[in-house]
Amino acid sequence: MNKVLLYIGIVILVIGLILVVAFWPLTAVRGRDLSREDYEIGDTVKFYGTITSIDYIELLGVERIEIDGELEIYNAEERTDRKEGDVVYGEVRYSQELFGILNFWRLQGELNLKRNIDMIFYGISIAGVAVSAAGYSKI
Repeated sequence: MNKVLLYIGIVILVIGLILVVAFWPLTAVRGRDLSREDYEIGDTVKFYGTITSIDYIELLGVERIEIDGELEIYNAEERTDRKEGDVVYGEVRYSQELFGILNFWRLQGELNLKRNIDMIFYGISIAGVAVSAAGYSKI
């Protein structure tokens, strides 16, 4: 048994698990927790959540994306290739239009799948298990 390799693997595993659990709550706001009262016009916020509906408003030429049944985001750039049920993350800006009457969240950039980042964290955890297993066995 190689104790140094075993302990290194355990440390890597713990780091991976901490990232899995704590990364999103520490770096972004859950879509259902994002309220207009907490932000001022022009603020940019990172968010994550599940797409509950996507509509295209022909008259305005914008896409309305609802996250977690609470947050409505408007995307005027291009239609997203995401679908209902996707867990996504992105960045929104609190905007004001129509002579200061209409306040809304505007998508900045694109919606990315959250699972792509989560897979990196799961990979780190699996690497920790592999290193620990190598340290435990007589390699």
